[in-house]
Amino acid sequence: MDLLPTIKLVYPKGLYRLCNWLLAERQLARLIERGETEESLVIAAELYAKQQRALCKEGTQFILSPENFYGSKGLDHWRGPFPLPIESPKAEAEKLWPRVRAAISDSDARKLLDEKTLRVVGELGGFVNLGQTQSSRMDFVRNQFIQAWGRS
Repeated sequence: MDLLPTIKLVYPKGLYRLCNWLLAERQLARLIERGETEESLVIAAELYAKQQRALCKEGTQFILSPENFYGSKGLDHWRGPFPLPIESPKAEAEKLWPRVRAAISDSDARKLLDEKTLRVVGELGGFVNLGQTQSSRMDFVRNQFIQAWGRS
């Protein structure tokens, strides 16, 4: 495996400079000499990239430069852990809303909704009641759905 090009492919984009990759290459060589495997170094970059994408930080100044990630300052950031953020109930409900909105007028779309979603819609009066809501009040219904989702 050609280590540096492989890592460059998976490492998250940031505002670091080209010289940071030269320093990272030296740091990677040191880690390999110490017995670290190339595979573990690549996997660490992949996990870090996945985490930073989930946090919407890719392409920003918040991405560690590759030489810092691989420990040039004595910190082994590359060892992780790289926890993914837990989605808030509000964000989860906002993602679901387009499917719920479609199910208000389409009984076939209701079959695709899970039990919790159906229960929350029931708390709001059910699909028939929501179907009678004027389109101008649909934002109000959406907000009620999001609040009810967070409570359940």
